[in-house]
Amino acid sequence: DRYSNQDNADYEEMVYGDTTSFYDKLKEQMDMHILSDKEKEIMEYLIGSLDGDGFLRKDALTIADELAIYHNIYTDVPEVEKLICLLQTFEPRGVGARTLQECLRLQLTDPDNHSPWRKDALAVIDECYREFAANHWEEVVRRMGFSDEQASHVRHELLHLNPAPGRVFSESTMQ
Repeated sequence: DRYSNQDNADYEEMVYGDTTSFYDKLKEQMDMHILSDKEKEIMEYLIGSLDGDGFLRKDALTIADELAIYHNIYTDVPEVEKLICLLQTFEPRGVGARTLQECLRLQLTDPDNHSPWRKDALAVIDECYREFAANHWEEVVRRMGFSDEQASHVRHELLHLNPAPGRVFSESTMQ
């Protein structure tokens, strides 16, 4: 029974003890990278621009314009894109994505994802995303040429991705 006490402590920590916000968790991860003061300001703006699901719903040009107009921070699209790419390596994976497809792709390309089905799942996201998103699974299986076993594993892999990585934090911090 030595595991149940530990599980209970972990659960209590998850529910009661974690008051660190989504924003704070991302800023902590930002601080683990060597960034110039300007890059830190841009990254903080990116983090602050995420919606409740963890998505970045603005393009790099809009962000560069807003930084110049409202914050007197002058940057360009390549610099903003570079920092978006860095943000997209943060936990939870999928954060900073501009679309659901990009969010799922980020999770499947996570170096910590060692699933043997990850490559096939990534192929579905890249080649049959519209059918997958419309829940036309038979069409996906036909187009990809999956065996029944392969289809079952790949579907399981896809359905266990998180379509809203920011919600993990907003749910625990809003109570």
